[in-house]
Amino acid sequence: MTACVPATKTNVVPTPPGGGATGTPNSFFCYKVKCPRATLPTLPGYDQFGNRTVAPKTARLLCAPLAPAPGLVDNGDGTVTDRQTGLQWEKKVAGSGCTHCVNDTYKWSNSGINPDGPAFTDFLGFLNYCSSNDGTLVINAGFAGHCDWRFPTIQELKTIVDLSAAGCGSGNPCIDPVFGPTAASFYWSSSSFASFPLNAWSVNFDGGSAGNSSKGGVALVRAVRGGS
Repeated sequence: MTACVPATKTNVVPTPPGGGATGTPNSFFCYKVKCPRATLPTLPGYDQFGNRTVAPKTARLLCAPLAPAPGLVDNGDGTVTDRQTGLQWEKKVAGSGCTHCVNDTYKWSNSGINPDGPAFTDFLGFLNYCSSNDGTLVINAGFAGHCDWRFPTIQELKTIVDLSAAGCGSGNPCIDPVFGPTAASFYWSSSSFASFPLNAWSVNFDGGSAGNSSKGGVALVRAVRGGS
């Protein structure tokens, strides 16, 4: 029989994230510690065999629950990485009239069906502006050093909807604040509406629902890279 008693250790690195909790296998870090000699009181106990008294020994292991790595990581360069999907997202800033401004809207298509509207030609064109003198040495490396920014598919866009966000559905956007300012409105995806390709899918971050609308209309945008 094993008795668990409180243990104190001040120089454990990294600091154990909490202590004394139930868990499943592989959900705890265990630290081998050197404990001072101590006389621990006996502990009364009861199991299926009846009453018993346990004389605990000095602790040899300190176990603490594992702290999960954050799913969303602010990269500090205007982007956010989602470790669950592997996607790297553009982080918005407040205001309008700038490349990453949260309030700027763009048309999906000028022709009515093809991805040739300002969302693609202007917004993504600026993010992916990469140039070189000889075709190999990159002089302008694009936004956050990458030249492969795109719009998310509707499935990808849905992955950043967070219905647990404070005020979601009540005027505040349904998304983690790590993504920066987000309007509680519609954001374009790259996905056409299959049964009517003049429309494209979007997500309304005021509630998190998906819908489709004319590619000739305007909506907000957020770029992404990575994935398939």
